[in-house]
Amino acid sequence: MEKILIVEDEEPINRLVKQNLALAGHVCEQVYDGEKAKQQLLSDRGYDLVIMDVMLPYIDGFSLMEYAKDIPVIFLTAKSQLADKLTGLTSSKEGQEEIVKWAEDSEMMDGLAAEGDAYGLSYDSANLSREEAGLIMLKEINRLFAEETLNQLSIESICMETSVWINEIPYISWIGRFTNGLDIVDPNYVSYDFEVDAVSGKIIRCQRFHSYQKGKDYSSISWTDEEILEQAGKWIETYDLTFGEELDWTNAELINVTEDVPSMMKELEEGSFTSLGNIVVFPKNGKWYFYISIDFETGRLESYLWPGTSASDEILM
Repeated sequence: MEKILIVEDEEPINRLVKQNLALAGHVCEQVYDGEKAKQQLLSDRGYDLVIMDVMLPYIDGFSLMEYAKDIPVIFLTAKSQLADKLTGLTSSKEGQEEIVKWAEDSEMMDGLAAEGDAYGLSYDSANLSREEAGLIMLKEINRLFAEETLNQLSIESICMETSVWINEIPYISWIGRFTNGLDIVDPNYVSYDFEVDAVSGKIIRCQRFHSYQKGKDYSSISWTDEEILEQAGKWIETYDLTFGEELDWTNAELINVTEDVPSMMKELEEGSFTSLGNIVVFPKNGKWYFYISIDFETGRLESYLWPGTSASDEILM
């Protein structure tokens, strides 16, 4: 049994990683941004391993290496070449130097482009400009969250990456984040993360985040599995999230986070910014295909995700 720190800002992915590691008997602690990860690493909590994303709020994964000291680090990233290069490296001086050099070198961009070419994709394959991707996402935010005040919406970031997602399907996408112009410490702060396929223009991921509040009691809230499935069906139908595609409800995997409430409230008390979402994952051809996350407190739609679609039909078979 190992004690593992998971650092991933996308809550559904963070929880899926924890769930699988817990099934293998490991003890996991979760954080959702680089600043909180730094605090955990500096507190010397006896971690045997750190699994973290590269792109994180506040402090990126590369910069966190100096705080990991002698703890082995595995980077959880969709960039397969990057993951292969970094997996298993520790925070030794030599390891840090290699990571920083490769992070700053144009080899990273060349490597990602080469990764795309291996699947018949490259950055030149993109049909969508940065501006077009941003406009698609703005329209989706307005469609899903029309009741919210969006007049202060600002762009935090939009960038392109080639990726191989959890179901091993390669694609190229624009990823980014919009915020409502407030700092995350403000109780009214809301962010919207998105990913748009740069070839097809299909929205791969849309995720709303609003942190739960320190000092508030969430322990009286609970969900049954039946209620979660009913609520998921409601939002899928209301917003036509499947665009006419049939989902495999019979084999859907459900993650009920009711039992995570005590640990979530503890994280809030320790200064983290976090929330909870019940998740329903739908398979297709034996692979993870579509998920929807429902806010634990309000029952509203929190996020949905499809795999990227840039790859050719031959690759997807």
